[in-house]
Amino acid sequence: MEEINLIKICQSGHIAAFELLLKKYEHKAMQTAYLITRQKELSEDIVQEAFIQCYNQLHTLRQPEYFRTWFYRILIRLSYRMVKKEKWKAIFSQKPVSDIGYSPRFEEKIAAKEMYQSLYESVNSLSEKLRTVVVLFYFNEMTTKEIADVLSVSEGTVKSRLHHARKRMQQTLQDKGYLSFEPIGRGEQTYVGNTVTEHAE
Repeated sequence: MEEINLIKICQSGHIAAFELLLKKYEHKAMQTAYLITRQKELSEDIVQEAFIQCYNQLHTLRQPEYFRTWFYRILIRLSYRMVKKEKWKAIFSQKPVSDIGYSPRFEEKIAAKEMYQSLYESVNSLSEKLRTVVVLFYFNEMTTKEIADVLSVSEGTVKSRLHHARKRMQQTLQDKGYLSFEPIGRGEQTYVGNTVTEHAE
C-alpha cells in the first residue's frame, strides 16, 4: 500500500493502519532521537511521545504527501524540549552498534565497525544544531529542502550547517588518525570514507 493511502486511512481513525505506519517509521525515529540526545531511555520516551502526538494530530495534516517532514518536525522538537527540560549534559558513552539498531554487517568486519565507531564519535562531537542536520541528511536521507522544512530554517542555513559539520567531523577524524573524511552513502550504510567530496542536491 502506498504511504499516502495508508496515511489517509490512518486519518480516518484506523488503528491497524497506524500500527503499520508506526512500524515503518519507528526504527529511523529511534535512531534519530538517539543520535541527537545520545541517551537510549530518553530517546525511547521521545519516540513514544512523538507517535502519540502524531496519532492525535494526524487529522490536521492536509497534505499526506508531506507526512515525513511533518512527523520529523514533531520528533526533533520533542528531542530538543526533553533535553532542555532535564538539563541533560551530553556525555559520550561507548555503545554497541546494535543499541541503535544498525545492521549486523557492521559487526561482521572489524575494520568496518571501527570506521563506523569513528563516524559515530565524530557525530557526537558536534553541537546539537549541527548534529541534527547530519542525522537527518545522512541517516534519514532527507534533502536539504526537507530538512529546512523540518527545522523551520532556510535551505541555505541547512547547507551552511552541513558544511560546518563536515569540517568539524573531518577535524575530529584527523585527530584520530584519518587523513580525510566523507560519509559514504546515506541511510543504513553510512560510514567513514577516505576522501572529502560535496554531495550535490
